[in-house]
Amino acid sequence: MEGIILILIFMVFMFGFIAYIKSLVNAAKNNKWVWFVLMLLIWPIFILYLISAYDSSNESDYPDNN
Repeated sequence: MEGIILILIFMVFMFGFIAYIKSLVNAAKNNKWVWFVLMLLIWPIFILYLISAYDSSNESDYPDNN
């Protein structure tokens, strides 16, 4: 039983880390540098946010910078 709990905790952590990296890439791609720096500075809070309440938006929601 303890092994299953450890595996679940590890999976939640890995999914949070993957979401964190994806959000860093999206912030950099969309030139949201303030959010990028904030995510780097206070990453544990952002990982909890991404796991619990993040609602990803389409790239079409952002204005085109061309």
